[in-house]
Amino acid sequence: MTMLAQKWFMQNLLMKNMLNDLGIHSEAEGILCVPNDDEVQSRPLSHDERNKLQAKILKAELKGNMTLASELRLKLERGIVNDESNKSSDDKQSVLLMQVNKRTGIVAPARNSDRATTSKDEQGARHTIDYEYRRSRGLQEMVAEEKRTSAEDQIKMFSQSAKMTSDNRVDDDWVVDDNLMSHPKKRRHAEKDRRKDESKRVKEHKEFEKTLDTCRKCIDSKKLEKEAIVAIGFKTYLTVVTWDGLDEEQCLILPCEHYSNSLVLDEDVFAEMRLWRKGLCQMWRDEGKDCIFIESFKNVSAQSHMYIECIPVPEEIGDMTPIYFKVTHIWQFFSTVDSRLEVAKHRY
Repeated sequence: MTMLAQKWFMQNLLMKNMLNDLGIHSEAEGILCVPNDDEVQSRPLSHDERNKLQAKILKAELKGNMTLASELRLKLERGIVNDESNKSSDDKQSVLLMQVNKRTGIVAPARNSDRATTSKDEQGARHTIDYEYRRSRGLQEMVAEEKRTSAEDQIKMFSQSAKMTSDNRVDDDWVVDDNLMSHPKKRRHAEKDRRKDESKRVKEHKEFEKTLDTCRKCIDSKKLEKEAIVAIGFKTYLTVVTWDGLDEEQCLILPCEHYSNSLVLDEDVFAEMRLWRKGLCQMWRDEGKDCIFIESFKNVSAQSHMYIECIPVPEEIGDMTPIYFKVTHIWQFFSTVDSRLEVAKHRY
């Protein structure tokens, strides 16, 4: 049933002429551009080039061209060997720690809490609201900070600023000796918090690396189910379901790289997913069907690979599906309004 579904999808996609819009070339042209042999031998492959080579290998294996697949696999191995030789030449290797936001699922480089300061005034004003908004930053740094920060970080910054302001206030009972005795205690607590924060970041980084190593949906994973792949784009790919789905034509849209949910997708990845959805809607609309797209994001800490389920349904059922979603939304709205009315009634 899986191979039959693959043939059905590829035949319909070719007939609808959606490959150009989806960024997929024909079999003669290949899916993605692959670096030359001279480039592979002269320098190590980047992460994107490895993904492109892996996608090319999958396409060749699905077509049954094992000669081309072996040649591409040799190119990939050469690039990995060059990369490992360059890494072994260095005595020390720096690892970028990744921090996972447990609430939003955003993965971003961890920030160093101890930023370099130039004066005592700057050291005292650090972590205050005025310092955070007045210090000079580039556009790239501001964009990166906007992606990795959340509302909790803003609230934490406000609370730290209020605490520092209250600590600077003195009253009649406050003497110089009390002020001198309080500074070592603060420094000890700050050092303890710094070590605790650093160990937490290292633990989160190891958990995230373990998730990437055991992922079965990344395009460069050894555990990827190649027989279920229908087509591969530049940033995403289309597969059929490997379980007993709701329909025999049910499929999945997945990003090639690891993302936990669609809210953290890059713009080009999200745009390519929209092209997949547009092509599937047009294909099923010509057959008198409608489609439903579902994304489930249950566990933030698991950081599992996200996917969008594409389920074709009859047209009469598709016309009724928005009503059910609206009814659910209305009931949630009314429950919120009722709770607010109860609170207001007891308050007054």
